[in-house]
Amino acid sequence: MAKIKINSKISSNNSKALLTSCNGIKKDNLITYKDSSAFINILLSKDSVFIKRENEDFELKLTFKEKQKCPGVCFMKSLNLNLDVMVNTRKLQVNDNNLFVEYELYVKDELSDVFVFKVEWSDFHES
Repeated sequence: MAKIKINSKISSNNSKALLTSCNGIKKDNLITYKDSSAFINILLSKDSVFIKRENEDFELKLTFKEKQKCPGVCFMKSLNLNLDVMVNTRKLQVNDNNLFVEYELYVKDELSDVFVFKVEWSDFHES
């Protein structure tokens, strides 16, 4: 388990970008950190990425495989409601120290938005 420094950006066509710079933990292929609004877990593999994003209002679970559609789920806590979603991954790049995902998010077979998610990480060095 290693402490890491994280820089991330998530942007979409319909909302302003969320930029995060924080510390996190990397253990094997799992990255965990907290941005300004949620806890994030990212599980990396050679050809796919699983992301879980959770806060007091919702829990979002998405799987990304390049040029493939994958089912996901958004659990709305206040309503006790599971909302099935579909992710169409346009582009997926996983490298030793960064991740890039461009994807379309569908809700009830309708395009909700197009997102770009970028994460970079490096070893944490205390000053």
